[in-house]
Parts: sequence; structure tokens; C-alpha cells
Amino acid sequence: MATRREFLKQGVAVGAAALIGHNAAGEAVAQTPLQEFGYGDVELAPGRMRTQFEETQAVLLSLNEDSLLRPWRLRAGLPAPGGPLGGWYDEVPLIKTPSGGEGFAPGHCFGQWISALSRGYAASGDPAAKAKVERL
Repeated sequence: MATRREFLKQGVAVGAAALIGHNAAGEAVAQTPLQEFGYGDVELAPGRMRTQFEETQAVLLSLNEDSLLRPWRLRAGLPAPGGPLGGWYDEVPLIKTPSGGEGFAPGHCFGQWISALSRGYAASGDPAAKAKVERL
């Protein structure tokens, strides 16, 4: 049975070997650092993840652009033809009334939706996603 000190020495040696790397002959070789790859470098095989990606992109593409821009247009004093999206995305009335909106953070997720559409375009090359991002 190994002592605690021997165990720690072996652990350090294993950790160092993992960082340095060795070839089949046991010679030290430099490790290539991890490299970032683009969304377009990944292909989703048919299955649940691809279905989820496609359904998510379909929802994002179906969002009414005027409704997405409504909070921003209202704050800028511009006409806001889109209907309210509801929930936290709605404007908060200055005076709470029983019929007032439920808004908390109007437009709070706009940037996340733009980011998701952009990443979706980068992954799929769908021109509809690119066009929507450019319009918004």
C-alpha cells in the first residue's frame, strides 16, 4: 500500500505527463492548444439536437419584428405598430392598475434573440436568418 506522500508524487507525475504529452515511444511532445472553431464547422446529425435547433430557429424567425422593436420604438417616441409580446417584454405602466401590463424589463431579451439568430445563420447558412438579423 502506497503512503500518502508516494500517492501525491505519482499524482503530480501523472498530471505533468498529461500536460506535456508523450508519443508511443514515451518521448515528450508539445501539445497543440485547443482551437476555437466556427458554428459552421459543426454539422448536427438527424436526431433530437438537430430537431431542437431547427424548431428554435423557426420560432425566432416567426417572431413579429414590429413587436420585437415595440419597446425600443416606444422609448424613442416613434410609432410602434407591433402588438405587445406579453409578459416581461411589455412596457410597465407608470401607475400600477389592475389592467396594467405585467412588464418588468421591456425588450430585455432582444439581444439574445438577435444573437441566437446570428449563431443559427452561422451554423446553417439560412438566408432567412441573415435577412431578419439585418432588418432588425
